[in-house]
Amino acid sequence: MEPIIAWRRWRLTATDETPLALTSVYKPTVWLPRERFDARCMRSSQSIVVVGRTCSSAPTKTCHCGIYGVKDPAQLDRVGAIGEQTATRRLLVSGRVSLWGKYIEHGDGYRAQFAYPYDISISIADVRDETLAKKVARLLRSTYLVDVDVTE
Repeated sequence: MEPIIAWRRWRLTATDETPLALTSVYKPTVWLPRERFDARCMRSSQSIVVVGRTCSSAPTKTCHCGIYGVKDPAQLDRVGAIGEQTATRRLLVSGRVSLWGKYIEHGDGYRAQFAYPYDISISIADVRDETLAKKVARLLRSTYLVDVDVTE
């Protein structure tokens, strides 16, 4: 089965494993370079979020777990409203993501079992510095081994 290609946004964050990593805009999850990203259940119990417990059949219709991707890049503006740059100046990047394994299709997109970035786009307008945008692009390209474009 061929993977589904969808769109999503990530934050850029430094981690112990890599100087620059893709992380979820919504959850504290890191997409490790050169590794498949697996859906994890983030069920809450008495206001405590259980992180890292892998759903045996993620995603399911009865849970919100799964790796999200939208069908149309214009839908990413909804994500931007929630994940805009904060005082910590975490940069947001957009791109396409390969989704595979079990998946559930929704009106706007998909929730999948497995994923990996397909390509990434960095906006100079978001970074406000073309030299920095190009440096980040080179680092992401060599870290994740995917195409990374710098756009106006």
